[in-house]
Amino acid sequence: MLVLVLLAVGFGLVAEKLVFWLVLFAWAGLGAAIGPTSILALFWRRTNKPGVIAGVIAGTVTVIVWYYTPVLKDAMYELVPAFIVGALVTVIVSLATGGRDRINPNIELTSVERERFKRGDRS
Repeated sequence: MLVLVLLAVGFGLVAEKLVFWLVLFAWAGLGAAIGPTSILALFWRRTNKPGVIAGVIAGTVTVIVWYYTPVLKDAMYELVPAFIVGALVTVIVSLATGGRDRINPNIELTSVERERFKRGDRS
């Protein structure tokens, strides 16, 4: 265990810029993939499973493409556009695939929503 700690400290001291870059890149990827879908799943009742999956993929791909495109990388930190793309894709795919499904059945429905859901009308 001590050896692992010493290796980690040594790596952190020697490769400070690499560690910083890895943390920033990981934060951008996680924030863009999980952030918009989590917020929408909590606060927008029409978020559904296909929308969340598409949003996670779109956010992740946007981070990677944005980072490895020099013109885009110099313009803005990749988390910002990837968060926006992830949110937009989540909304568009959720609407295109029929709105709310049983992604979170614990959310309280209004009586009107409950009747619509029973009829199969998920708009």
